[in-house]
Amino acid sequence: MSSLAYWNSPQGSRDQAFVSPFNVPSSTEGKRKYLTFEADEGGWNNIRMSFENIIVVAAATGRDLVLPPSQDMYLLQNKNSFDNFYPLFSEEFQKRMRVITMKQFLDDQFAKGGYFETEDSSDKEKLLNIVNACETGKHCDSATLFRFIRSKSYVSKLKDMKNCLVFDEQAFNNGPSAITSRSIKKGIER
Repeated sequence: MSSLAYWNSPQGSRDQAFVSPFNVPSSTEGKRKYLTFEADEGGWNNIRMSFENIIVVAAATGRDLVLPPSQDMYLLQNKNSFDNFYPLFSEEFQKRMRVITMKQFLDDQFAKGGYFETEDSSDKEKLLNIVNACETGKHCDSATLFRFIRSKSYVSKLKDMKNCLVFDEQAFNNGPSAITSRSIKKGIER
């Protein structure tokens, strides 16, 4: 069965050489860009599909993917992390896209020059305690963790069932197509 899984090794040379045409390099100041997310609360198939979409967005936009802390996943035993199901920290995967843990993200962002830099370490300690509790199977107050991150971050205005992302290399390089009719453009904008 594992030989049927498209993500298993060996990958073809085309896959190994692929570089996203949409990959946006880090800013001129050298600050990394991140994509954090809150996992879907549905069944495994919804969790898996939404996570695979998140991987695509992170890879296409050149952001480091920040994994949420381990959590209960509907109908699965114990707390789980996405790296239990995907080889996210393998050398091959990390060549394509940097994936880090929430603990690494918080350590980096509360450090000097980080997005959350502050003289007061109480927020960092509180959030790291939440992450540790999640990882060790204790009560996981991820709502507080993500509320803090949302308060300090840009949060996309995309809404389920109302928006879509289109990665069009031609439009990215040359601007919108002159062929696209106004009615189609209005439909896309809605």
